[in-house]
Order: sequence, then C-alpha cells, then structure tokens
Amino acid sequence: MPGDQYSAPPKEAHGRVWYSHPREYGKGARSCRVTGDKKKNGIIRKYGLNMSRQAFREKAEEIGFKKVSGGRIIHV
Repeated sequence: MPGDQYSAPPKEAHGRVWYSHPREYGKGARSCRVTGDKKKNGIIRKYGLNMSRQAFREKAEEIGFKKVSGGRIIHV
C-alpha cells in the first residue's frame, strides 16, 4: 500500500540520506593524502603518513624508506 506506515521509503529518498552523516572520527574520516581515497582498509597512519598501502609502495623510496632483507621496509 502506498500510504502504509510500515512500507519501505522510496529509493530516491534513501539515496539522498545514505552516508550523509559527517565523518569526523574513525575509519570513515581518514583518507590517503596522495590519492584522496577514503579507504576503510589499507591506510598507513604510522609516523603520520596517512597514505594508502598502494601509494606508500610507490613513494616509499622518495620519502626515505628503504627495503631491507626479509622484505621489511625501514625509515633511513
């Protein structure tokens, strides 16, 4: 029934409301400083980098990180 109080809201209205709450804290608030992607996984926050894993792998040597034996990456 169109006017029924138990019916689902129209899809258009739901689309406008979805993810409208401002994100100031938590994973949703963080983004990659290089690409600007708002990823929920894969943001490297250590040392204040705030970069996605992919961007870090591309820019690591430019920033001053070096790959050592065992595959670890250290800051030089």
